[in-house]
Amino acid sequence: EHDAEGVRYGKHAKFDEAIQEYLKIKEKTKGTGLAANLPILYSKAGKFKELRDEAKELAPSSNQREVLLLVAIAALEGSAAAIQQANKEISNDEERRKAMSGAGATLIQLRLYSQAADLLAAGARGAADATAVLGQAEMYRKTVRYEELKFSPSDPRDVVKQMFALFFAPERPKKEDLLAICSKAAADELSKENERDPLREMSSARSVIARAGLPLEVGRDIIVANIQFSAEGIEGGDYRVRTQAPGAEVMTFLVVRENGMYRILDDTKSATSAGLEALWRVERGDPAGARRLLDWVREDMALGGGDDPYAGKPFPRLWEKGREADSNAIRAAAAGLLVTTPNANLAVPILRSAAEKAASPAEKVALELGLAAAYAKLNDYGAVLPMAKNFLNSSPNSETAFAMVVDALNALKRWDDAEVVVQERLKSRANDALALRALARIEDFRGQFAKSIEHLRRLATLGTATASDYNGMAWAALFIEPMPQQAVEDAQRAAQLSQNNNPAIVHTLSAVWAEAGKTNEAREAMLHALDLYDLEEPNSEIWYLYGRLAELYGEKQTAVSAYQKVEKPKNIERQPTATFHLAQRNLKRL
Repeated sequence: EHDAEGVRYGKHAKFDEAIQEYLKIKEKTKGTGLAANLPILYSKAGKFKELRDEAKELAPSSNQREVLLLVAIAALEGSAAAIQQANKEISNDEERRKAMSGAGATLIQLRLYSQAADLLAAGARGAADATAVLGQAEMYRKTVRYEELKFSPSDPRDVVKQMFALFFAPERPKKEDLLAICSKAAADELSKENERDPLREMSSARSVIARAGLPLEVGRDIIVANIQFSAEGIEGGDYRVRTQAPGAEVMTFLVVRENGMYRILDDTKSATSAGLEALWRVERGDPAGARRLLDWVREDMALGGGDDPYAGKPFPRLWEKGREADSNAIRAAAAGLLVTTPNANLAVPILRSAAEKAASPAEKVALELGLAAAYAKLNDYGAVLPMAKNFLNSSPNSETAFAMVVDALNALKRWDDAEVVVQERLKSRANDALALRALARIEDFRGQFAKSIEHLRRLATLGTATASDYNGMAWAALFIEPMPQQAVEDAQRAAQLSQNNNPAIVHTLSAVWAEAGKTNEAREAMLHALDLYDLEEPNSEIWYLYGRLAELYGEKQTAVSAYQKVEKPKNIERQPTATFHLAQRNLKRL
C-alpha cells in the first residue's frame, strides 16, 4: 500500500502485490476494519469491476460499502447510473447525501472529475452547505487531467501553464526543469547563488495540497485547469500573461520569445530578471523593447506610500510609465530592479554615475536609495552608512532610514554606535516597536541573549508583540544555558499566532520542546516543520532538530553526524542566531 517514501496509496505503491496479499487473508478480515482495504486498493489500481464485486461483499452496516459501490458504478457506467443507484438503494435522505458526497470525494482522489462533480452536486441537494459544495462541484467540472491538456508553442499563456504544472508536479521539480522554460535573463539569475528560489517559494503551496489530503496530481489538475490565463502583447514578441486563481490575487508574468519559443522572463511583483533583460536590450540597440518591459513592471509596482519618504523599492522612483526616456535613463531604471539580486554588481556603476549627474535632489535621492540597496546586497556597508546617515538626518522620522543606519552599523560591528542611534529614536518615541526590535538585534550581535529577550518582552507587555517577536524570544532563549522555561510558552504563542503554518516558527517550537526534554512533542513539531518546508531531504534546520533528539535519546554518534550536517551560512557574521551556532555548541558539548 505504501511507496518507498512512506506515502500510502502513493504513485509508486505496489498495488497488485498488495491486492494479492489481502486476497490471502480475505476470510480473516471479514467483519473487521480491514475488510474495506481490498476494495479501496482495487479503486486505487483502477480495477473498478473488482471494486464493484468486493464492495457488494462488505457488511451492509459498513459506512464504506455504499460509497465504494457508487464509486465503482460511476467509473464503469457513469455518474447518472451511480446517482440512480443511490436514489434506489438508500432511502434515508441524510445517509444518501453522505454516500454521494463520500463517493464524490473518492472520485476526486481517482481523478475522475466529471463523475465527482455530478456526485458532489447530487449530494449537496438539501444540505446546509449546498451553495459551497455546488461551487466546488462546478470547479471540478472544469478540471481535467493534466496529461490531457494540449500546449501550443504559439500561445504565450501555455508556458505559464507549464510553470504552474511544474510547481505542483508529483515528482518534486528540480531547478533544471524550471530553467528549461525560462528566458536567458531569468536563467542567468536563477543559475547564480541566489536567495530567491521560486521552487522553494512554492513549497508552502505544495504543503497545503498535501495537508488537504489531495495527491499532488490532483492539486496540479485543479490548479492548471481552474486558473484563468489572459495574454496581452505583441504577436511573436513580448507578452504579459495575467493569471487569476479562485480566491487569489491577480499575478502577471512577462513572457518573451527566444529562439522561436516563448519563455518566462519574470513576474511583475519581483521583476528582477526584467531589469537584466532591459539592460541587454539597450546594449542590443532595442530601447523601445526595454521601455516596454519597464512600463509593464511599473504598472504593477507602486511607489512606497505613507509618511516615510524613503519607503518602497527604488525602481518606481526611477521610472514613469510611458516615459520616452533615453538609454541612460533606461539603464538607471533597469539597474534599480537589480539592486537586491545576484547582479547587484552591475547596478552599482550605473547608479553611481547617474547619481553624479542627477538633475534634481529628488532624482539624486532615488538613485542613492538604489545604490545603498545594491551596496548592502554586496555587503559593502561602509559605502551604505554615509548615504543612510544623510537620509536619516534629512528625515529623522523615517523608519527606512533608521533601519538602514542601524543595519549598517551592526554589519560594521559598531554596536555601541548603533545603540546610540536607537536610544535617540526612543527619546521621542517611547516604546517604539521598531526601536525595541533593533535593540534586541544589537544584543543578539553582542551575545547578550537575555537582554535581547527583555527588549522583545516589552512589546509583549504592551500587547504589540507579533508572532515573529514571540518566536524571536523563544529562539534567543535557546542560546541561554539552561534555557528559560518561559521559552516554551513564547514558542507556543508564536505557533498559535501563525496558525502553525510558518515552518521557521514550528521549527523553533520543536527546538524549544527538545531543550525542555519533551521528546514526543519535539518530534511531532519536527515532522510538521518538515512537512511545511516540503523538503526532499532535511535542511540544516531539520538536521539540527534530528541531532538534538538523537542526543536526548542517548544516540551520541547519530547526534554528532546530524549536527555536522548543519551548514555554515555564507554570511555567518551577519547571523548571530543562526542554527549553525547551536549545532557547533552542541558538538563541543559532545
